Amino acid sequence: MRKSLVRLSLSLLLLVVAIATAPSAEAGCENQRTRIVTFYAYVDVGNPNQYWCQVPIISPPCPSCYSWQPIGEIVESDCEGNSSWGDTTTCTGSGNVQYSNYICGVICDN
Repeated sequence: MRKSLVRLSLSLLLLVVAIATAPSAEAGCENQRTRIVTFYAYVDVGNPNQYWCQVPIISPPCPSCYSWQPIGEIVESDCEGNSSWGDTTTCTGSGNVQYSNYICGVICDN
């Protein structure tokens, strides 16, 4: 009986060591992310080069003369690289900027 107890204890010890030193299934993996910052403004329908960060005051009022649309974007992507377009410096208030983040891939060292 004593030999059985020693064998059982040794087996349990080996099992604990194996579990404690086994590599995790997640080891060496990293999520790749894409971060997008989009800048919006009220753009003149007749002249897209003219835009306002706030609702423009036009006399007489002409809401159909402008529309809310993106004027620039910054993309920082681990998957596709970095890029930008348009105006990313004028309309930077909290009401003009939209932030998006998503996982675009997973890389593992395996």
